[in-house]
Amino acid sequence: YLHVLLNLGGLLTTIACIGTSVWLLSIPPFEERKRLTLLMAAALFQGASIGPLIDLAIQIDPSLIFSSFVATALAFGCFSGAALVAKRREYLYLGGLVSSGLSILMWLHFASAIFGGSMAIFKFE
Repeated sequence: YLHVLLNLGGLLTTIACIGTSVWLLSIPPFEERKRLTLLMAAALFQGASIGPLIDLAIQIDPSLIFSSFVATALAFGCFSGAALVAKRREYLYLGGLVSSGLSILMWLHFASAIFGGSMAIFKFE
């Protein structure tokens, strides 16, 4: 967002992100306020660094950003649900992957029924 508004992202913000991350690692754990400030600065610089990539994605297809966000939120929800339900740790990964895959297929099926007919589920372009 900062790159789109202010043209701020690039190599300098990438170097600043790496610098603040290394600085964060050198601060002792009991200085929580300073560590939180450095973490926020690293997150700001990282977000500004991926600005050119997001700008390119918007130029290619504006709906790509929203669909990526929805897919990420769906996968996060599936893994969170698997973490709440799993009794053993080794089933957590299996449950998260299977539920993510099944929910993606379910949403593709709903979208193909509404928008694209029966063959739209096979067009992943």
